[in-house]
Amino acid sequence: MYSISIDSIGVYHRPAARKYELSRQPDHKSLSLGRIELFPKKNFEQALEGLSEFDRIWVVFSFDKSVGWNPKVRPPRGKKKIGLFATRSPHRPSSIGMSCVQLKGVSGRFLDVQGADLLDNTPILDIKPYIPYCDSFPDAKAGWVDSIMDSNYELRWSSLAIEQKDFLYSHGVFFSDYVFDLLKYFSGPNHYNRINHLENNKYVLAYKTWRIIFVVCPDSRVITIHSFASGYQLADIDQIQVLEDKTTHSLFTLRYGMMNVMQKIFYPC
Repeated sequence: MYSISIDSIGVYHRPAARKYELSRQPDHKSLSLGRIELFPKKNFEQALEGLSEFDRIWVVFSFDKSVGWNPKVRPPRGKKKIGLFATRSPHRPSSIGMSCVQLKGVSGRFLDVQGADLLDNTPILDIKPYIPYCDSFPDAKAGWVDSIMDSNYELRWSSLAIEQKDFLYSHGVFFSDYVFDLLKYFSGPNHYNRINHLENNKYVLAYKTWRIIFVVCPDSRVITIHSFASGYQLADIDQIQVLEDKTTHSLFTLRYGMMNVMQKIFYPC
């Protein structure tokens, strides 16, 4: 083995986000915007000439927050461990990633992009144009991913969940569409997806300071989002001095109560 040194050419900026709030891959449906800032005094402005005529770009970056790697991993959507190089895991021997994102604009040494799956302050290593005739192979086999896509769940909502989501949205609490898309490919709890088993076919997904309770019917391939809940106990809400959505947690629990994990929930499967 030998070592090479690669200088980053810039950095990615986006509104503050945690890892679990990001999609696992670039999301063409996402409206999330970010900006790539290339470093000054490198003539990168000239290097970007002509790029604005492309709809998409490849962004090569460093998984700078990744620590260690294993030869076999369990993908978030997979049911068993497979070889690292057959996955998109961020924990890799060389910690290099690449994403195909929408290019919304180029101004000087700044690029506005949409749908990126990068954390704030991710180092950028290279940028290349996406060229459909040589970058797209829609008929190519995708191994274990194909089997997962063919066996995804239908997502349904209870009337209570719809009411609670609307209540939270009206109070400025928004959930990424990726969170609900993740449930369509449910394969059980693991340390990546922040899902815990409650009882029988009932599970809870942690998202920021909120919890999403859902019911899985594997035979009919249906997942029903049953309800939302605060991630805090009532006493915790009262004691916490600095909590961005403290008022919303208080109003929500006053209206809907606390999550009762032993509550019996029945749905025909």
